[in-house]
Amino acid sequence: MDSENRRRKQEAEFTEQERIRRKTREQAEEAAEAARRAQEEYARRKAYSDAQRESQENTTPPPLPEEIRFARTLELKGKITKEDIKRRYRDLVHKYHPDKVSHLGDEFKELAHRKFKEINEAYEYFRKKYEIN
Repeated sequence: MDSENRRRKQEAEFTEQERIRRKTREQAEEAAEAARRAQEEYARRKAYSDAQRESQENTTPPPLPEEIRFARTLELKGKITKEDIKRRYRDLVHKYHPDKVSHLGDEFKELAHRKFKEINEAYEYFRKKYEIN
């Protein structure tokens, strides 16, 4: 009987230890799952905040009416770059230079002179804004 009681006691201890091991394993798995979910949530929030920051950085303020007028004068469309400004300025100055149309008469010369002034004014605006040398 004594050995039978000892055997039962050992089985009960073994069963209790096994129950504790299972419970500990379940808690560890739950903790790992919670950590994984927290990591996913952190990554999701970081990606969202990075996207927000990037969209704010890439958003340019709306152009001023003056800028729109000067862009139209230089026939610029879309995103304006320094190279576009320089290229359009050179093309238009070449096209509307008063000396180029002097043989067409005073009316064309006056028209070219006004357009030439507008082109220079627009170029000066963008030159200062974009620090073009």
